[in-house]
Amino acid sequence: QRNIQQTIDALSQAFPVFETYRKLQECMEEKKLYPALKLLEQLETKHLVLVKEHRWSELIQHNIAKFRNQIRNESHNELKNFLENVATHADKIGKSAFAQ
Repeated sequence: QRNIQQTIDALSQAFPVFETYRKLQECMEEKKLYPALKLLEQLETKHLVLVKEHRWSELIQHNIAKFRNQIRNESHNELKNFLENVATHADKIGKSAFAQ
């Protein structure tokens, strides 16, 4: 009886971790960076704290660092592309503003 209850408790703590991690992976695949960043924060501060004694939590923690770097790089690239796009269209916008 006691072992069953311990197993149920462990699974109850693990399920939110896996569910949040799955949502994080989906956000990363869909390039939804801000929601992914929020899920990372939720994983670190809320869920992984409860399961840190398990070995698999270390793997998730390691992957969080990878996800964070990926978000940083993709955000940087998006900003860079946006600024380059603004720079190329600034002349056209300026000319049309002066024409009016």
